[in-house]
Formats: sequence, C-alpha cells, structure tokens
Amino acid sequence: MFTLFVLPDTQSYCDLRLKWTRKHFCVPDQRHCFYRQIQWILENKDALNAVLIIHAGDLTQSNFEIEWQLGCEAFQVIERHIPYVLCIGNHDQGYDPHPPKGVSAYSNRRDSKIDAYFPPSRFQRNPLYRYGGNFEGSSSNYFVLVTADGMDFMVITLEFMPRDEAIAWADKVIDAYPDHRCIVLTHGFLDTRANRNLHEGSYAIQGNTAQAIWDKFLKRHKNIFLVLCGHDHGEARRTDKGEHGNLVHQVMANYQFFEKGGNGWMRVLHFHPEEDRIQFRTYSPVLNQYRHEPSSEFSLPYPMDDPR
Repeated sequence: MFTLFVLPDTQSYCDLRLKWTRKHFCVPDQRHCFYRQIQWILENKDALNAVLIIHAGDLTQSNFEIEWQLGCEAFQVIERHIPYVLCIGNHDQGYDPHPPKGVSAYSNRRDSKIDAYFPPSRFQRNPLYRYGGNFEGSSSNYFVLVTADGMDFMVITLEFMPRDEAIAWADKVIDAYPDHRCIVLTHGFLDTRANRNLHEGSYAIQGNTAQAIWDKFLKRHKNIFLVLCGHDHGEARRTDKGEHGNLVHQVMANYQFFEKGGNGWMRVLHFHPEEDRIQFRTYSPVLNQYRHEPSSEFSLPYPMDDPR
C-alpha cells in the first residue's frame, strides 16, 4: 500500500486580510488547521508509505501576499520530507473587490502570485522531486513524475479554466509519457451533483468549461485514470469511460463551508495494488476523526497489475 494526501481549498485557513472566514463563521484565525494538516502528514508519512501531497487549489482567499506567505511557510515544514503538487484555484488569481454586476470578484485576471512564492525553481532544486516541466515557465501548469510500488505515475496540474494553449501543452506532455499512469489536477471540474460544472459563467477570464476539458483532453488519453478537483462546496464523484475504454474516476472534495471554515478535513488516498483499488478516506487531524458517510469513505477500482 502507498498513500497520497489531498488538501482541498485551504483558503479559509489563509484568510488573514479580508477575514471573510471570521465574519462568516464567527471564529478567530484558523491558520492552525492548515499547520495541523501538514504536521499530521509529517508525523504519519512513514507509517502510511506516503508518496505525495496534492493541493486542489484555492490555497489563498484573495491572492494577497500575506495569504501566500502563510501557505509558503506551511509547506516549508514538509517540503524536504515529501513532495507536493499545487493547483491554481479561482481565489488564487485576479481579485477585484468591485467587479461588474454578475461577475465574480475572483479570477478577473490571470495574475496569480504563485510564482513569487512557489516558482518552478523551488521544485526543480528539491532532490525529492522528479520535476517534469511546466507551461510558460510558470507553476500555474506543470507536472511531476512519481514511482510507487514499481509503477510510474505522472501528476499534471492545470490552471483554473485552462486555456486552449494549456490543454495543448498537457496533451503533448501525456503523449510523451505513454507508460506513465496519469492523475490530472484542476481546481474546478465537478459540482456537488457530480455534473461537469465549474460555474464558468461567473468569471471574467476566458478558458475552457469543465465539459470542454473532458471532451478536448481527459477522455482522449488511455493512461488518465483519476481527476481530482475542489471548488464546489461538498463532495461528489463520477466515473466515465474514456475513448480507449479506460475508466476515468473524477472526484471532488471541498470542506470550506464545513464548521469553522473546514476544521482541517482532508482526503487520504490509499492505493492497494494487490486489490486493484484506491481507498478514499476523509480525515481531520484537528478533530482526530474520520467521516464515514458514503460520499466520504469509498473505494474505486483501478487495475494496477495492468502494464501501461
């Protein structure tokens, strides 16, 4: 068995400037939830045979430097112990406090501060990483390579509402690694009803809809088996066949509207090669408890004895 950790939408924990979380939940600063998640991973990485941390986007509330600094400090605790992959969410770029009517205050522009705090060089110089490359020299779109239990994996992260150019880049990357099993990370993809919907009509930036991401990219590659996302509020999943008959599991989780802006809930993915399944669990190191609802605790089939 080996394990991946998924941290969804930590924006409430990093909300140090607008204090939206404090106003909405009537709670003090929640940064301790983020730090506790990271510390718990550090404490349990060996016992769980952890290979990677995945952040599903919206690391920040409003793309402010103070929020990025908190995220930067949190990951500094663990980056010499286990690699991680980040993802750009709608809250991680282009905040406008006075948007036009009907347009979100978030993702008005593609001007994320991710490269100021998590530039490609931060990953490239870390000996833990097999850093594959990026698009446009940015951490908004990049990929890493991971080997676990003798299997080669690729994790590719795409910007929120990815542009055609970003999808074309991702196409070429996956074509160049046909023997790698591929996980795709993009912040907005499923809604709580498991429809492909990232509420794209709310944003000023131009990019692909969730359905277009599926049609143009995800369903075309036989080695894509898992899509992870956050963004919408809650949990959802669906499984569809790609053009080559491969099962593509699509899984969404975001706990920012749970009590106190999330209470540290996160996903723990156990890969069981001997059973050809991926076990999804939902745990809060803040509360020290698991969620046992069917949407929070389940297994998905994945043939791990099938050579690529």
